[in-house]
Amino acid sequence: MKAENGTDIMLCYDYRDMTFHEDLSSYKEIHLIAWSMGAYGRTGFSREIRTNHSYRHQRHARPIDDNFGIPENIFRGTLDNLTAEGMKRFNRRMCGSRDILAQHEKFPARPLEEVKDELQHIYNLVTANQ
Repeated sequence: MKAENGTDIMLCYDYRDMTFHEDLSSYKEIHLIAWSMGAYGRTGFSREIRTNHSYRHQRHARPIDDNFGIPENIFRGTLDNLTAEGMKRFNRRMCGSRDILAQHEKFPARPLEEVKDELQHIYNLVTANQ
């Protein structure tokens, strides 16, 4: 995906805090694109900001669900056994091709403890609301 010249892009990726702190009131038009766990987190953003278009890429609104999302035992197993090698395998599967993986690896990796905290926070939120 390529943005037009003069377009601002904001990337939101840390879901340990689901509140949205940015003031976007000066923008005439906002397009929100959410993928994976961001599609779950986007619901909080949508209440706090006005969007012109919202695109969500996730099969269902229940990210941790034995029938519609990631089965709970798989999510829990990932959370309980998160390792650097496991993150490498996850990134390879997520990217889907060597070219995309090479682009992804140009950015610094997030600290493993931060990712684990984030997954724990999502797990707590989702399981409390089901």
